[in-house]
Amino acid sequence: MLNFLWIYNIPNWALCTLILIGLTTFSTVGIHSSRKLARRLMARPHGQNEAVGIYISAIGFFYGITLGLITVNASATFNDVSAQVDREATSISSFYRKVSNYPEPTRSILQSQTRSYTSYIIDKAWQLQRKGVVPVDAVKQIVAIEKNLDSFEPTTESQKSLHNITLISFDDMSKQARLRLQNVENGLPDILWAVVFLGHYSIFF
Repeated sequence: MLNFLWIYNIPNWALCTLILIGLTTFSTVGIHSSRKLARRLMARPHGQNEAVGIYISAIGFFYGITLGLITVNASATFNDVSAQVDREATSISSFYRKVSNYPEPTRSILQSQTRSYTSYIIDKAWQLQRKGVVPVDAVKQIVAIEKNLDSFEPTTESQKSLHNITLISFDDMSKQARLRLQNVENGLPDILWAVVFLGHYSIFF
């Protein structure tokens, strides 16, 4: 799959300028380089301009529909990922509240690990995901939390109840993390990128 995630590191004003300059240059070079060849091949038949106009209109119409559908899909994907982030944040918060009711020293250990895990996601994991890289250290931290959670032995009925609820909360937090990581490598299929580039070439060249 083609990776264009680097484009998000370009400021909007610079990206807009590059797109305008690139399209203008591409179109100008295409027109001047293909003009003589087109004249020799077509030999100026009657109705040439009308035929070319119809061709460009048809290509532009289908190309516009394709771009519109791609845009809608990208917007839907963005909304889904945004909702997934909210669900993961909620699951981490819920888990942290539950481990805060554990006796010492388990409480302090799990709280510290959860804070460290959250800080890693915000400060490092998201930076890697922005580049299309799956952060593997997050899995290690999840495993460390799970080991300490499993090593806890409840001694009272209330602790047993709390522990069972916390295990369910931990499973949900792990699930939300997996779903987030699954979205890291999601993107536009190569065949659609080919359609975008070919459509652009047909219209502007």
